[in-house]
Amino acid sequence: MHGHMIVTIVAQLFCARVRPKLCASEIASHAERLTLEQVRRAADVFIRCLGLPRRLAQLEYEAQLARIADHQRRNAEASRSHRKKRIADYPAMDLNPDEIKSVDPKFTLKIIRTLSMCRCRANRTQSS
Repeated sequence: MHGHMIVTIVAQLFCARVRPKLCASEIASHAERLTLEQVRRAADVFIRCLGLPRRLAQLEYEAQLARIADHQRRNAEASRSHRKKRIADYPAMDLNPDEIKSVDPKFTLKIIRTLSMCRCRANRTQSS
């Protein structure tokens, strides 16, 4: 149980720090984005292979890499399909995408981080 939690926490940290560097775009339909589950599985394989001979470990790494690539491809395909369907549904919902104001995703991320920091501070103050 504790081992799984540690791997999951490390995977979250990895995703938070490294994903922006690995993905050219934050839009899922533009690139196959690395998910938390994919990073967790890769970390799991890495830990399982620590004691294995190099050849066997390499086979495990390649098998996991193939699974991750397949999941990324399928996730991107599903995202594009979903986006295409939603755009086709806009006229029925009386929406015109060209008239909708858009917000810079990085600006939105800054707002979310600020709000979460405020929540953390409020929680610490309440628990004191």
